Amino acid sequence: MIKIEKPGGDPSRQIGPFLEDSPNPERSFFFFHNNTNKLGITLNLEHENGKEIFFKLLRKTDVVVETSPDYIRQNGLNYDALHIENIRLIHVSVTGFGQNGPRSQYRSCDLVASAFGGRCMSPVLPQPFLSDPSETNPITPLLFLPLSAFSLPSEKELGPEKGSI
Repeated sequence: MIKIEKPGGDPSRQIGPFLEDSPNPERSFFFFHNNTNKLGITLNLEHENGKEIFFKLLRKTDVVVETSPDYIRQNGLNYDALHIENIRLIHVSVTGFGQNGPRSQYRSCDLVASAFGGRCMSPVLPQPFLSDPSETNPITPLLFLPLSAFSLPSEKELGPEKGSI
């Protein structure tokens, strides 16, 4: 897996705790925990050079997972553009509110998903139902990621020209 970061790095690099209590983007335990065993590269997809490198990587890639559909679209990297470079590509979008609709531009996290799902409030209880932050599971959306990618029909079933669902 290769994680592509914008110039300046992933904002989660600024979240502590930090190795030896020394705040530094290269010492964030939060970032380490969430990115263990990933390769990383910084690319500016707003510039042609960055897009060129991205497309080189894309030609050798099976699955692209994106979490910022608006950013991808603004830079001309939607599914159709990616599919031209790699006809066998599986494109998975993980967003809090989908690709379009009234809240599609909103960012989300597990707490927001719990609130919108009704899990944080109960009309019967005098306090919010979600009392312990550990009750939310930030891994849950990631469980659906491989399911969506691996449940797609194979190229043998669809034929090489029909790899999009």
